Amino acid sequence: MGGHDHFVTPSYSFRSYRNSYSDRASPVDGRGRTAHEAAPVRQRLNFSTVRKVGCGLGGYVFSRMTSQDDNDTPRPQFLTCIDTEYAEGRCNHRVLFGTPIRVRTLTSREGLTRERYEFPPDVRFALDCWTRNTYGTVRWRCFVCETVGPGEEAQRLPRVTPGARVLLATRGAAQSKLFLAWLALIVAQGVDPVTCPAATFEAAHFRLWGVRAGRVPPQRLSGLL
Repeated sequence: MGGHDHFVTPSYSFRSYRNSYSDRASPVDGRGRTAHEAAPVRQRLNFSTVRKVGCGLGGYVFSRMTSQDDNDTPRPQFLTCIDTEYAEGRCNHRVLFGTPIRVRTLTSREGLTRERYEFPPDVRFALDCWTRNTYGTVRWRCFVCETVGPGEEAQRLPRVTPGARVLLATRGAAQSKLFLAWLALIVAQGVDPVTCPAATFEAAHFRLWGVRAGRVPPQRLSGLL
């Protein structure tokens, strides 16, 4: 899909770095970059020191692939991390659907919740990112994506590390509201958004463009109108 940076995920596998959450409650890294702005590491790493230097923004470090000397060691799994956040009256970044293998609570207090969803490769999920200020909504985007494996092409997305393959993307309140209404409609009709053909969302993506707020019925995204 247009409008997103394409890259190829590193060919190394990843492993979870369990003690890496204290300084990553915010989606901004140490250089002031957001998760979708931080470029993936592409150069070959020194595996003798990589375990000492910490981990990337998504809570993962590169680890050496299994060799003949450690066949008994389980091969690390490549995971896609999605950081969600609910701040009362300010933002709601949530997973709409998908089946993660793990959900970690990063922050939980009154009016603020941050969680991390971890998905294996080749899994579909949807993300709803809404932000407002004193005057109202300032940013609203929705994405339907599929996770990727090592060496596969992906696109950089907000709150998704390292990235994902985009099937559908909205921009602005009009498109996002129409997409959410359409998603509720097809689910009510018995369509499973996780297992339905990818073309369902790819076709809806192109029907989204040019819509005007409140003037397009949700059925249009299914090609019925």
